[in-house]
Amino acid sequence: MEKQPRFNCSGCGKCCRELLGTGVTAGLLLLPEEIPLFPDHLIKPCQAKGTHPNDKKKFYLLTLQYTENVCIHLKDNKCMIYNKRPLVCRAFPLQLIDKEEGFTFAPECPEYLKLKNQFGNRFALNIPEENRQAILYLAEKQREFYTVDSLEMRPWVFNLKTNSWELFRRKKGVTS
Repeated sequence: MEKQPRFNCSGCGKCCRELLGTGVTAGLLLLPEEIPLFPDHLIKPCQAKGTHPNDKKKFYLLTLQYTENVCIHLKDNKCMIYNKRPLVCRAFPLQLIDKEEGFTFAPECPEYLKLKNQFGNRFALNIPEENRQAILYLAEKQREFYTVDSLEMRPWVFNLKTNSWELFRRKKGVTS
């Protein structure tokens, strides 16, 4: 019988800090409807589809990103907008890999690491319904980004380090 411990957030706030990490070229993923949660000057584009960023008629913004390393809504390790926090936050500790491989657990989450140390690499984690629903919705939204229909609808990502759009190229063998 496979062990199925339940994930319980300890409220450490780590998921709201170090959002950019070391060498990361993207910030916290946001859907367009989540933009009002953050000041405009802390938001940049993230993912788009189209021929080229300069072609305004054939270039469509799909997602945006929060550009700071620490969330402005984190106060005393508590989310001040918890009931209306972004979908990617609701999904945590689940993280998208890509449309083919689905999702994984955030390796930086202390509660997940504690369970992994206790039960080893092979265990089924009982994730709360809110987290499961959030990651499934995000995966569905990402299908549009990962699906390349034609050369006119190629995927683009906005690199925070270079402050520019780059054509998205999936690296072979990379799963996270």
